[in-house]
Amino acid sequence: MEILDVYASFKEELSPDEFCIRLFVNEGSREKCKPHHDPVMERFRNIEEFKALSVSLQNVIIDLFMNIVRYTVFLDSISKDYLDKQNCRNYNDLSQTIVFVYILSYRICSLFFEDSIDCFVRFKVKKMLSLVVYLLRTETLNLFHEKGCLTYEEDFVEGNLVLPFLEATPCLEKLQQQLKQHIRNTKIPKKESTIPVFMNVLNRPRTGLKVPPGTPEPVEVKQTAASTLRECARVINMEEKEIKRLKALAEGGTDPASILKFQEERRQQQKEEELLKIQEKHLLALLSRENAFIAKQSLLNDVKAHAESVRKEKQELYDKLEKWRENHNREMMEIVVKCREVERASREAFNAMVDEKRQKAAEVTEESRQLKAQLVKQREEETGRKIKLIQEIKTLQSLRALPSIKDFDPTESSGLGLLCEMSLAELKERLFWTKMKLDEETKERKSVIYRERERQKNLINETRKALEEYKASKLVVKLLHIANYLRRAVFLAKSRQRLQPVSSPEIDALRKRLEEQKALRSQKGTVSISK
Repeated sequence: MEILDVYASFKEELSPDEFCIRLFVNEGSREKCKPHHDPVMERFRNIEEFKALSVSLQNVIIDLFMNIVRYTVFLDSISKDYLDKQNCRNYNDLSQTIVFVYILSYRICSLFFEDSIDCFVRFKVKKMLSLVVYLLRTETLNLFHEKGCLTYEEDFVEGNLVLPFLEATPCLEKLQQQLKQHIRNTKIPKKESTIPVFMNVLNRPRTGLKVPPGTPEPVEVKQTAASTLRECARVINMEEKEIKRLKALAEGGTDPASILKFQEERRQQQKEEELLKIQEKHLLALLSRENAFIAKQSLLNDVKAHAESVRKEKQELYDKLEKWRENHNREMMEIVVKCREVERASREAFNAMVDEKRQKAAEVTEESRQLKAQLVKQREEETGRKIKLIQEIKTLQSLRALPSIKDFDPTESSGLGLLCEMSLAELKERLFWTKMKLDEETKERKSVIYRERERQKNLINETRKALEEYKASKLVVKLLHIANYLRRAVFLAKSRQRLQPVSSPEIDALRKRLEEQKALRSQKGTVSISK
C-alpha cells in the first residue's frame, strides 16, 4: 500500500519497471556518476526493510505491484464505488482499498485461510468483512463486467476479470464465515447486572404467554370408498399410459425423455468445450505476458550496456573539449594583443582627424557669418517694398463702390454650369424621398430577421425532441442488454457450480510452458538484481 501511494506521486515521471528498479536495486550497483539525491527513496520511511527482503519475496511484491498497476483504472472505479456505498467523504484509503479488492478478487485462492485470518486481523476486521460482503453481492458481477468493458475488450473482461472472480467466490464465502467467527470470538461479553434484586424491579423476568401444545403425531386420514376408487382409477390410468409408451417404442417411436437427456448431454459437452477454450485463451495470455516480461528484462540489460558505452563516449568528448578550450584560449590571447595594437593606431589617427576637422570648422564658421549678414540686409529691403505695395492696394479698395445686396431664392441654383448642381428646395425633396426609402428597407430587414429567428427556434426545438426520443430508445435497449447479461451470468454461475474442472492435453502443455516461462523470468530477474 505504501509502494502504491508513493508510485501515484511519480506516475507521470517513472514507468512501473523504472520505479521497481529504483526501489529494490542496491545503491552499490548503481553508477557512481549519478547524483545521490533520489526522491523515490525519500518518500519511504523504512526503505531499508524493502531492500533487506529475500529475492523470492521481492519477486512476489513486484508481481503483485505490476498486476495492480496493470488494472489500475478498473480497480480504481470498483474501489470508488465501494467507498461511495460506505458514504466516505474522501478517498484517503483509496490505495488500501485497491490492494484489498485485487487480493480478495484474484489472489484469495492462493492464500491459506487459517493464516490469512491472521493477516487480515492486523487491519480493521469489520471493514474487511464489509468489503467481502460487497464483493459477494449479485450486482458486483455486473459491475465488474460494466467497468471492465469501459477499458478493455469484452472477451478479455470475461476471460481475465469475470471468470477468475467467479472461481474466487467459494473462497470469499469461506473467508466471510471465518471473519464472522473471529468477530464473535473477540466480542467482549456483557457484564452481569450489579443492581440488587429489590432495586431491579423493572428488569424482573416476564412470564411467557401460554401456547397450546403442538400435535404429537400426524392425524390419520381414514380411507373412504370414493377415495379408494379414485386412487384405483389413477393407477389404471398410469398403467395405460405406460403401455401406450412401450407400444410406441416398439413401433419405432422415440422417447422424449431420452431426447431431452441427449440434448442436456450435448449442452453439457458444449459448455465443457467453451470452458476449455476460455482456459486455453487465459493460459495463452499469461504466456504472452511472461514473454513480454522476459523481453522487457533483456531490453533493460541492453539499455544498461548502451548507457555504459554512452558514458565512455561522453568522457572522451569531455577530454577533447578540454584540449580544444586550451587551444582556443591561446588563440584568443594572441588576438587580444593584436586588437590592442590596432586600437592604439586607430586612436592616434582619430586625434589627427579631429584636429583637421576643428580647423575646417573655424573657416566654415567665418564664411557663414558673412553670408548671414548679407541675408539680413536683403530681407530688410524686401520687407520695405512689400509694405509700400500693401498701402497702394488698400487705397484702391477704398475707392471701389460697394455691390448691391440681392434677395435669396430657394428654387434658384448657383448657376456654375455643373451637371450635379441643384436648388435648396430640390435638395430637401430628394432627402425626404431617400429617408422614406431607408425606412422601408429597415422594416423589411427587421421582418426577415424575425422570420429567421423563428425558424432557428423551431429547428432547435425539433432537434431537442429527436434527441430525447433517441435517448429514451437507447435507455430501453441498454436495460434489455443488462437483463440479458444478468440472465447469462446467473446461468454461467450455476453451470460452473454443477460442472467439474475440465482439462485437456493442450491445456496441460500450456500450463507446463507457463511454469517454465515464469521460472526463466524469475531466474533472469535474480541475475539482473545481483548484477
